[in-house]
Amino acid sequence: DSSLVLDALQCTDKILQAHDARAMQPFVAKTFDKVVKCVSAEWYKVVAMALRVLTTLVTVMRPSSGAKVGDDVAMDDSAEVSFDCSPFVRPTYEAVLARLRTHDVDMEIKESAIAAIGVVFARMGDQLKSELPEVLQLLRERLSNEITRLAAIRCIEEVASSPLRLDLSQMVQGIVEDLINFLRQQSRTLKQHTLSTLNELVRSSGATMAPELFSTIVEQASRLIDGGDLYLSHMAIDLSISTLKASQGRVVGELQADVFPRCLLLMTSSLLHSGPTLNSLLQLFRELVVLDSAALPFDQLLALVVSPAQQHQGAKLSKAAVEALARCVATVCLSCPDPAKRNDTIARIVSDVEAGVA
Repeated sequence: DSSLVLDALQCTDKILQAHDARAMQPFVAKTFDKVVKCVSAEWYKVVAMALRVLTTLVTVMRPSSGAKVGDDVAMDDSAEVSFDCSPFVRPTYEAVLARLRTHDVDMEIKESAIAAIGVVFARMGDQLKSELPEVLQLLRERLSNEITRLAAIRCIEEVASSPLRLDLSQMVQGIVEDLINFLRQQSRTLKQHTLSTLNELVRSSGATMAPELFSTIVEQASRLIDGGDLYLSHMAIDLSISTLKASQGRVVGELQADVFPRCLLLMTSSLLHSGPTLNSLLQLFRELVVLDSAALPFDQLLALVVSPAQQHQGAKLSKAAVEALARCVATVCLSCPDPAKRNDTIARIVSDVEAGVA
């Protein structure tokens, strides 16, 4: 009875997710083969549910450090857990891959297979290194399909953010180029997930990316920095910060040309209250001060940050904008690594304020 099988799978998944992973590990051997068999079933609902249970079993076999199943906690000890998952790695991979390769299947199966393969590699990828290029190629193909695009983007983010630090160098260039194109699309959800995935790829694989790719990332990310959408702005600025670090400061010129004008406009927005977007702005300025690039030295950076206040002389700024500008100026000053320059700058600003000079 397929309905009974579906109910049993749903019940199993809920039990696995409701308990500590290590408490469930003794039951993996008894459960695993039956779940894998269901992945080959005929009814699409059973197949999709079996793939979800298999995904949960992977998180049971290799749990997050100190986390219950399903929690988003870094797997600091993922490779050293006491449970030996090696006998299950290959069968899990093959069962999921068979469904991932199939094109003519129900959408629910496609999404479940894509999500499953992401968790398999994020948790067990150190035992499947030779298979990673083929899977990444399949995910690139799924990126080209609007129906499976979001699922594929989430999957790539899962793999890129894995603490196993998998080697994505063979495919990262093409994947990043595909993702950059999605930033030009209208869908906000697509842009949001694309920014998040690009951020993880830059952090994990930035050392293997071509230098010119960093410039393109900064240019496209800058177009999403806008006071009308503070959350996308926050994500775009975070991506710019990650790119600055990964490129070892080579994109300072692009940041100054593309990102800074939009950030300076954002600083005067009446909507910019304390929160992630303002924190991202402060972090960007902090990183640039510490970098101390010849292309953007401290004095020039401070002048840029102060410029919105000077441009609005006589115009009334909102309380939120005044606070944001003050915090940005303070961050630049306090981040200066030279104590003498820092103290002199602060003394000069205090003197100007007392004298009523903008």
